[in-house]
Amino acid sequence: MRAVAEDMRRAGGGAIVNISSVGGLGGMPGAIAYGSTKWAVRGLTRSAAVELGPDGIRVNAVFPGPISTSMLPFPEDSFDYLPLARVGAPAEVAAVVLFLLSDESSFVTGAEYAVDGGLTGMMQAPTAPVRQSTTGSEARHGGSTAWPQRAAGVHADVSAR
Repeated sequence: MRAVAEDMRRAGGGAIVNISSVGGLGGMPGAIAYGSTKWAVRGLTRSAAVELGPDGIRVNAVFPGPISTSMLPFPEDSFDYLPLARVGAPAEVAAVVLFLLSDESSFVTGAEYAVDGGLTGMMQAPTAPVRQSTTGSEARHGGSTAWPQRAAGVHADVSAR
């Protein structure tokens, strides 16, 4: 942003779209470093939107979920538990980015767009307090997780623990 902000000011404004991940919208077990960088993009986007808005520069962020690419080729049925029951395609992320860069979104800044087949709609905060004596993964996550579990297709019920 620093590299283009001054040129965009001179041009009378513009649009910036940051790409993050759904990891920046909720916690992910075993992904502290990854998740924290995605949350940083979220804060950067909001701060830049406030700072650059008076110069006519809009700043938004896109948070892709399971998108099948050559780098991460997901089997078609690997996310069948999502509300849209499939993985996404890069073109679907690109369409949202194109919208945010267009004049059609001229009153949109500081916004967050999840392109994730409904994954973030399934996220929830843990419903039970952290247990005092646990081991392994449950100790790290307080006996719960805010991330949907594939096996169950929904969140783990921790209220009975």
